[in-house]
Amino acid sequence: MASEGHIFPFPLCVEVESSYYCNLRCPMCAREVIGTFDEKGFLEPEIYTKLLKEASQHQMSAIMMDHEGEPLTNPRIADMVKEAQDAGLFDIWLHTNANLLTEELSEALIKNGITKMNFSIDAATEQTYDKIRIGGNYPLVVKNVMKFLELKKKMKKDYIRTRVSFVLQKDNGHEREAFINLWKDKVNLISIQSMVDFKHFVNSQEELSADDLKKFICFRAFQLLIVRYNGDVIPCGMTFRHYKKEEYDLGNLKNTTIEECWNSKISKHIRECHLQKQHDKIPFCRDCNLGYKNSAK
Repeated sequence: MASEGHIFPFPLCVEVESSYYCNLRCPMCAREVIGTFDEKGFLEPEIYTKLLKEASQHQMSAIMMDHEGEPLTNPRIADMVKEAQDAGLFDIWLHTNANLLTEELSEALIKNGITKMNFSIDAATEQTYDKIRIGGNYPLVVKNVMKFLELKKKMKKDYIRTRVSFVLQKDNGHEREAFINLWKDKVNLISIQSMVDFKHFVNSQEELSADDLKKFICFRAFQLLIVRYNGDVIPCGMTFRHYKKEEYDLGNLKNTTIEECWNSKISKHIRECHLQKQHDKIPFCRDCNLGYKNSAK
């Protein structure tokens, strides 16, 4: 996290929504909860080119190739990784449910410069997977991830960090240890995460306690921005549509720059509120804190 009081002149990382399509219908996904699943689109190549040019000029080090969609639905995803590498970004990563991760695509991603691959699986058996990752194919996912790991070794790309994630919820809690045992000798990192109930973000009426205010300073405000598939730039993934647009709309890359968004009045206000431990003045930050707190109970 950026040290308190220090603001970088340009974000350390940009989270790029390469696709807002998804091949699954996971019930815990924010898209399902807030009702935007039918919204679809790919990031326009022209916007991405503009973003990379600016990132290169400012020597930005990292880029994430996803946000709320499944990045592998974008037919250009492997090319986008190569373009990021050519622009000088040395940390290039994405999250995927791995259903579309063919051997050919795995090889292309590895060859083109991916540095971190995060596989969202959430189950240790097909029966449980079918309840959580609706529309997916568990045996295929395991096969695809194993093939990626095999190719990583074969192509001598040991620096690529691989992670599997398990969002803990009532339908899969009994498989936590089995999941760890399945992957512990195969990947670099196993992530066991608490499920966040996104319904809370939309309907929250709870008051913040003094302790909530003291302990919550979000690193995202000091390190990254998000570029959505349509070019919209937002400070955070929790800026759902029921919030006032003037509270989070930083602009669109069709007619602005990352630097301008990063140094906008809205961005500065968000960071200042966090530094003063007054994030409750920002509605989506307030609800985010409560959403995570209540989900962890």
